[in-house]
Amino acid sequence: MTPVPARLSGLSGLGALTLAAAALTTFAAPAAHAAGTTYYVSASAGSDTNGGTSPDAPWKSLAQVGRQTFQPGDTVAFRSGDTWTGQLAPHGSGTAAAPITFTSYGTGARPKLDGQGAVASVVLLANQHDVTVSNFEISNSAGPITSSTPYRIGVNVFAQDVGAVPGIRITDNYVHDVDAPPNSSNPGSGGIICTVRGSATPTCFTGLTVRNNEVANIASYGISGWSTWPRCTASTCCTCT
Repeated sequence: MTPVPARLSGLSGLGALTLAAAALTTFAAPAAHAAGTTYYVSASAGSDTNGGTSPDAPWKSLAQVGRQTFQPGDTVAFRSGDTWTGQLAPHGSGTAAAPITFTSYGTGARPKLDGQGAVASVVLLANQHDVTVSNFEISNSAGPITSSTPYRIGVNVFAQDVGAVPGIRITDNYVHDVDAPPNSSNPGSGGIICTVRGSATPTCFTGLTVRNNEVANIASYGISGWSTWPRCTASTCCTCT
């Protein structure tokens, strides 16, 4: 792959937008949020039969995380230094005062989520709002790129026909080695992709933040966003035609 290093600082709103590497408006840190439940996940020391609410009894798998519907204020913490293969596709949305947060715990290297080219997106947030994903290493490569290699994504923030989608934050992650066909120019593939689809309900992201992420060795776009509602803005996305 041809390395495409990028750092992005702040992304607010989404219309017809494509970014490979940029520095945008910096957002203020979010206010402290209401307490929820903290869940712990460890590939090396966990078990899916554990309760998951203590670092001494963590869950083990991405599948177990995907079985849950998280509530506002919850935190799902992945053990630093551990690696998971597959897709993190959580359920549930937070609120502005109490987002759901996916992050790390412990010391050492960032927890690694590796799609190994077997999943379309390593992290998938679909029609969810007020969710934070922070401090992961994320990759999605099966090896040499060929013309038949499917498009892949590291972090996929996706919304379709749901109106305003507030409070998504993708921060402080290292996203690298994501597959795409040679000479790809598809903005729907790459490191961090924010996509709005649909034609029934005007939809847009509001307060979307993509900040302090390092994106490298991506076969398509490093960071990209696009929408089928390009005339929508944060103030009009629920009323524009």
